[in-house]
Amino acid sequence: MSESAGDFFEDLAVAAIELAVEVAVTVAIDAAVQSLTGRDESSPEASKTNVKQPRPVRRFLVGRTRVSGAYALRRAGKNVYLQVFAYPEGPLQSFGKAWLNEDEVTIDEDGRILALPDGRYESGRARVAERLGYEVQTAYPDLENVGWTEEHRGDGVPSNKLTCEHGKQEDARKQFPAGALTELTREAFGLAYDWRKDDTAGGSGAQRRFADDATAAEKDAAYATWDFTMNPVVWFVNVEWRRFGARWEKRFAPVLDLLTAAADVCDEPVLQRVGSSQVHGQANKGSNNVTLFSTAGLANGAEFTAGGQVLTVTSISGNKVYHTPNLDADLPDFAPVRWINAVAVYAPRYQVGFWWEAGVAKKQVREWLRLSMDGWFGVRRDGAYVIRAGSYEEPTVIFGEEEVIDYSLDHSPMPGDESNIYTLAFDDPVAGYTRTDTDAWRNEDAITSEGAENATDLVLKGVQHNSQIRRLAKAQMDRAYAPKVTLRTPLSSRRALGERYIGIRIEEEEDLNDAVMEVTEPPRIEFSTCSIVWTGRLATAARYAWNAGTEEGDGPVAGYTSTPEALEAPEITDLTPFYASTGTGGDGVRMRIEGAGPDRSDLTWFYRWRAVDSTSWTERQGTDTDPAAAVSMDTGEFLPAETDIEFQITYQTGGGTKAAWSETETVSTSTDQIAPGQPTDLAATGGSGSAMVSWRNPSSLNLDHLVLYRGTSTSFGSASPIGSPIVGGVGEVMGVTDTVAAGTYRYWIEAFNANGDGSGPVGPVTATVT
Repeated sequence: MSESAGDFFEDLAVAAIELAVEVAVTVAIDAAVQSLTGRDESSPEASKTNVKQPRPVRRFLVGRTRVSGAYALRRAGKNVYLQVFAYPEGPLQSFGKAWLNEDEVTIDEDGRILALPDGRYESGRARVAERLGYEVQTAYPDLENVGWTEEHRGDGVPSNKLTCEHGKQEDARKQFPAGALTELTREAFGLAYDWRKDDTAGGSGAQRRFADDATAAEKDAAYATWDFTMNPVVWFVNVEWRRFGARWEKRFAPVLDLLTAAADVCDEPVLQRVGSSQVHGQANKGSNNVTLFSTAGLANGAEFTAGGQVLTVTSISGNKVYHTPNLDADLPDFAPVRWINAVAVYAPRYQVGFWWEAGVAKKQVREWLRLSMDGWFGVRRDGAYVIRAGSYEEPTVIFGEEEVIDYSLDHSPMPGDESNIYTLAFDDPVAGYTRTDTDAWRNEDAITSEGAENATDLVLKGVQHNSQIRRLAKAQMDRAYAPKVTLRTPLSSRRALGERYIGIRIEEEEDLNDAVMEVTEPPRIEFSTCSIVWTGRLATAARYAWNAGTEEGDGPVAGYTSTPEALEAPEITDLTPFYASTGTGGDGVRMRIEGAGPDRSDLTWFYRWRAVDSTSWTERQGTDTDPAAAVSMDTGEFLPAETDIEFQITYQTGGGTKAAWSETETVSTSTDQIAPGQPTDLAATGGSGSAMVSWRNPSSLNLDHLVLYRGTSTSFGSASPIGSPIVGGVGEVMGVTDTVAAGTYRYWIEAFNANGDGSGPVGPVTATVT
């Protein structure tokens, strides 16, 4: 074999290994925008409702977001109600905003919840204590009398203890509109290790990373040096390392320079369009201040208009703007406010914040993080993780026409992504992390050439800013409509493996002469031709260029969430346990719930129940059998028998507003007080001088006896019992011969428990006796 032939086959072997190991790249392209959305269980609505299953799954957090809690403790005594809520695992830098049910409230430095302007949550009646989720925490000191000791520290899990102290009965609804079961959701700020701020890892700063075998104390010491961040690359690394067990020295240490460059891209300042906001809470005539949803771009001396009046900023405290002159008219909630002059405002290029449950696949979590920054994720042949954030880079590898064996160029949109309009939404922290619609991103050239509008939703998990979702939409749309390029090159071109951008110089093809291709699929080797096939889309720096003035749009389409309508809590008027079958597994105890609420047709009803010794509720949507002011619904599931059960009901309007839960009502499911299920398979056959009546007994364990009735009309009220009560086994098929004169008869059968509680008659069936 010649030396050149030996080199060729060595190249072939090396290329095969590198393609199999190195090019495990996840790229920023998906076949359809629907797969980009990453929709899941941790939607904004899920973040507002605390977990109610008996043993909630573990949950985790990145960045900053609103989090619901799992009930860890619920205890009542005298006029005090205690609840401990466990939030996604820490550590946290801090908790931020707080919501009691859907009401945003203020917690003072002593942990007291301050009353709302309308008097709800009377100041000091509710108090909050916090734990940030360090590895070793301090137990809440005043819970020993309810069974929590120093051993109940909740290590590693952030939590809040909510103490509600009720006053007089007549003030209860004002103090706690949702009753004793007031729910607390929080804004949480997660801590993450940033190697760029660790001078022992080549950075500059005092952050420290703990070893893989670190003790709890060593981890806490490291946490104390970390900072809050929303950088997607920093969180990508932390999630892989801390949650999924990636070894630092293998996965990250060899590529810290690449990771630093990607993290720096996320932190790059991007100019924001500023100039408008809305009033948050009514401002009254004569006032010298107004609270806005956002003050970005305002500074002392700046002018703005509100209600047709020109105002000058004198100072700003949080989102409260002090101004001169005083208001000459009332400003209602959500009134528009516009800047006359403003200062430049910048925001990081990419940020992320969300939570997820432990059952979510690692691949999905990676996708959410990657899509928040239009990024790449890959594994090098040495096992190191390569993460890139969305930005244009001048290629370092260029394929000339002498190296390109053949090529193809296709100007069609990406298959499955022919949408020329993206309808956009993001999780807006200003609006309580509610998913907020904003201006659609439109490809006007494509709409014109295609002669039609084709819209698709684009909602990316963890994106919390109007500017960011629009920049991501621009990049995705530009990529989808960019010409597709396929190149075939010799094995010697493997120097481009792992590159996101590759230069192309093919003079005979104008579009490919001094062009740049973004690799969108893993390169593949063709052994039959000893070549490598590269697939991608043409790219330019314009994909990530941004003009805030012309591209950022006007912001949320319909402003922020309007004030929900005030709803009265419903009440339970009656609870009736009964035996019934759900279709499988025989009979069991169910509950008929009667209640009262508004007389309107747009209500969806819910109920929840728990055993009196349980701390967790089981919540279900109910079916109102008579949609009017009075609600009647049956539980769909079996309930525990021989115990006391607590019930509550609530309803939700067609507009999405949910009422407070009703007061708790308790009922016993003792089978001594429950009628057995109804008999089944009732049949009657006439004969000469008698009728044969048969049925199957219910499978209710509290069946004591049955009564057979006979009548001559279809009205049960005119029927009479036949003979003595009938005793039979559970589920037994039984029969009675009824000797009677000639005629036509109707028969009914009813089951009873030992106390004489009847199931209600089944029938009639008819038999003719000759």
